Amino acid sequence: MAKSCERCKLIRIQLTILFGVFIIVNFLVHRLLNIKIENTLDVLLYPSCGVIIIGIFNLLFMKKKTK
Repeated sequence: MAKSCERCKLIRIQLTILFGVFIIVNFLVHRLLNIKIENTLDVLLYPSCGVIIIGIFNLLFMKKKTK
């Protein structure tokens, strides 16, 4: 894998942290609404979709530097 730029590294770190926050928020919403968690799909579906959408927006609107 080629060396990534600092901006790409920062975006990857932010997406990882955001994924963790989405998982915790989703888990808390399930608990507050008394929705039964039967499998991992119940906890990971919405955070995964959210991170994918935000990643796509970052990719589309990322300003590319020309050398």
